[in-house]
Amino acid sequence: MAINVEMPMTEAVRLVIWDLDDTFWTGTLSEGGISYIDAHHDIIVELAKRGIMSSICSKNDFQQVETVLVERGIREYFVFPSINWEAKSHRIAATISDMQLRPVNVMFIDDNAMNLNEVKHYIPEIQVAGPEIIGTILTDPRFVGKPDPDLTRLGRYRILERKHEDSRRSGGDNLDFLRSSQIRISFHHDVEHEMPRIHELINRTNQLNFTKNRAPENPDEFRDAMLGKLAKFDSNISYVKVADRYGSYGICGFFAIEDGRVEHFLFSCRSMNMGIEQFVWRKLGRPRIDIAGEVSSVLDDGTDIDWIAVVDDADDSDAITTHDTTICMRGACDLSVSSYYLKGKYTVFEEFAYPYRNWGIQPVVRALEIGSCISDGERKAISDRMPGMPVDRFSSHVVTQDVDVFVLSFSGEIFCDNFYSKSFGLVFPLDGACVPYLRNRDRDYGRVKQATNMELSEAEWNFMVDDLVFHQESVSTLFERDIRSLFNRLRGKKVILCTLNEEFGSQQWVLDKFSRINAITMPLAMEHGFRIVDVRPYVRGTDDLITPDDAGGHFKRNIYMKISSDIEEHIRHWN
Repeated sequence: MAINVEMPMTEAVRLVIWDLDDTFWTGTLSEGGISYIDAHHDIIVELAKRGIMSSICSKNDFQQVETVLVERGIREYFVFPSINWEAKSHRIAATISDMQLRPVNVMFIDDNAMNLNEVKHYIPEIQVAGPEIIGTILTDPRFVGKPDPDLTRLGRYRILERKHEDSRRSGGDNLDFLRSSQIRISFHHDVEHEMPRIHELINRTNQLNFTKNRAPENPDEFRDAMLGKLAKFDSNISYVKVADRYGSYGICGFFAIEDGRVEHFLFSCRSMNMGIEQFVWRKLGRPRIDIAGEVSSVLDDGTDIDWIAVVDDADDSDAITTHDTTICMRGACDLSVSSYYLKGKYTVFEEFAYPYRNWGIQPVVRALEIGSCISDGERKAISDRMPGMPVDRFSSHVVTQDVDVFVLSFSGEIFCDNFYSKSFGLVFPLDGACVPYLRNRDRDYGRVKQATNMELSEAEWNFMVDDLVFHQESVSTLFERDIRSLFNRLRGKKVILCTLNEEFGSQQWVLDKFSRINAITMPLAMEHGFRIVDVRPYVRGTDDLITPDDAGGHFKRNIYMKISSDIEEHIRHWN
């Protein structure tokens, strides 16, 4: 009987499913005798060393087959064997599903054409062949695989097999099984040390690849491109390890976010149905992902994922679960990148600068001082009357004090000018292109609008010119008064102050202001018993800046990793 195959399949084979009687061996086991074929035994061992798995789908008695395979020393090379008297199509479909593979990457070998046609009918994408293919398997380009002399891939499929067996014994309650599995993950940022595995994940992962953005096939081109991404200031790039009580799955995930855009978000099928991708997405703050093609997962399914723990290194079976510490990180660029390295382990609330109608909303201490003394109604009144004042301008976890740890930096202070409002009786910080015109009380709205492209009406501009008066008090004097007030309110809390670089940079006025801020904040922080992360010893020259001509506030990624490491050390000390 002919096999209904319309065109030859050329996809790489990751799994071979073997029939036994008159295929793997000659003869029929249930009819009293077989001849074991050593050459086929050796092929299966060699396939495993190439990372290609072998399974069984045979109509036989399980115990009889088990006895033969164990005696011959080949049993451990077969994963997810299906040995019974039922039809083969649904059994093979279950095997492929349990192993989290695509049918197109599976080869089924059977001497019975009816079995092959049945399986091909129900699983059209699968590759099928008769025993005649066995002699050419090791030279067939579909079976090249990837060198795995330590049989790491085989070991991971045996772990997956044990998990499926335990899951079935649990009675079908998947959430209870997941909670009993002691799943742990870890985030790692030394991407440059794991380029081959990451390259493989990007270009070979499909089922849990949410963006489908591929990398250059040439490894050197890929490395150069990835190193370029790692050199960027605002990029969050990491790989994810996964393990549970059954064993370690190694690097199972990778994500790359640049300038707020998710370029890569993908996970190996090893971690399928564990909730890993949903958990990581939530840890990253639910970034928008433009999903491409079909994905075997829904990120926002509403499930409370309470069965995954974050540790330093998932490969360490004795790793201690990270405490569920909540952190408010308030500052500018010096904290935004360091936050990338912390949010995987902790619950991080970010309060950084952001644009609003072409105004810069800086996280300055003046805003905290205002926020601590005005009501919700006053916040809305200010927002309604004054441009550059979104309703949440003066909201902060620092004001509500509803987190465990506060990490503060004050580099954003250099961007704002202060203005006294006659209507509200408050001194407001403002950062925007029209601020110099406001200081000069320029009433020519047309000129201001054209020069600054600000999103404000003529009525709003005239109100600001009439209402706001440039605050003549020394900025450092007002800043010091506000800092004293803030630190007094945080006395007894877990507070970390990040100092500012004051020596290296292209803009001396920036370095001078940073130096003044350090001189005010550091003694007060020590007086209040706060902890200090001092960036100055890490920035030893312009080579440590993101570019040699940077003003002095943006560093290379290794500096931010050191800052985040120091922050974490303080948190661990408290915990």
